[in-house]
Amino acid sequence: LRVRVHRTWCLRYPLTPGRHLRGAAFAACSVRGATFTFSGSHLATDPVERPAQAARWKQELTGFDGPVIAAADLNEGPGGGAWRTVADGLVTPDEAVPTFPASLPRRRLDAVFVSPDISVERYEVVDTDQARRASDHLPVVADLKLPSS
Repeated sequence: LRVRVHRTWCLRYPLTPGRHLRGAAFAACSVRGATFTFSGSHLATDPVERPAQAARWKQELTGFDGPVIAAADLNEGPGGGAWRTVADGLVTPDEAVPTFPASLPRRRLDAVFVSPDISVERYEVVDTDQARRASDHLPVVADLKLPSS
């Protein structure tokens, strides 16, 4: 409730006929005088579409002054090309906790990435019965410390 949202916008990835329309949402925010940009995305399950989506999202993420927080269902793990594209220049904890499928997690498809000026104080995957019922992915929770304004 302390976060002030100053502006929101979205980015649509090119639509492949017969596939889901995907994109990214953005918000320019501040909390206690510290400003940051937040973005969330859900990349394609199709390995042919996913690299271009990751590259387009990364292009947008690199265009901001100040701290950046990006969270996504990347639909691939840390070894994948799209994951490496998004992670380049950003930080994500090396927590190898799987997030998918929620019923019996075996793969880490979801993550929070932050610019190096943000400290990750806590990073965890919520693995409860309620979380398993809520989605086919387990949620990721991160406590972040922004640089002072």
